[in-house]
Amino acid sequence: MLIKPKLGERKSCRLLKVSRTGFRNRFKFFDKDKDLKER
Repeated sequence: MLIKPKLGERKSCRLLKVSRTGFRNRFKFFDKDKDLKER
């Protein structure tokens, strides 16, 4: 029971790091997508 919350915290920390880096990449990707759609 005590191990599960620790694992969840680690996963959430990893997800936060991944989401932060992924968010930047997604933002760049969306910008490119907008440029392509505008053309």
